[in-house]
Amino acid sequence: MDLLDPLPHGVVLEAEDHTADLLAWLSTHAGPGPHMFTCHVSDGAHDPLEVVAEVELGKNAMRAMSMEITALSLMLSFARAAKAEGSVIMRSFTFETDPDSGLPIKIVRGWAIVEGVLRPLTATEIMKASRTDPRTGDSLPPEPAVEYVDSHDPFEQ
Repeated sequence: MDLLDPLPHGVVLEAEDHTADLLAWLSTHAGPGPHMFTCHVSDGAHDPLEVVAEVELGKNAMRAMSMEITALSLMLSFARAAKAEGSVIMRSFTFETDPDSGLPIKIVRGWAIVEGVLRPLTATEIMKASRTDPRTGDSLPPEPAVEYVDSHDPFEQ
């Protein structure tokens, strides 16, 4: 499906409900503290869409640090409704300090979007993707104070 084609109303409503459930799951399972989401969506025919959203997760609540959370919600809904491809990367900022760099440790996890459905990535997959230049395919140096972890399927019981 071309990202510019209109989508049936029922498909859009289902995608919005799905995204609301996904964001609710993240707000209760991602852990408290600041998190940054980077989402890319593409149909292969157009330049990919990208949004970055920062949120603060508390006990069973999500507080947007910027208006981009609305854009993230719309992008995830759109990806699902259009059966698009893409990715979601979540960087969680901890209060622990890396002894080697002195920087706060970031926990990085991610999901591939395959035909509009989130597929959890393993720590190895997300590390490889994070250390590869998307334009050239060249290897990038490791980022200091980063831990890569396996992602989970938010809709798996």
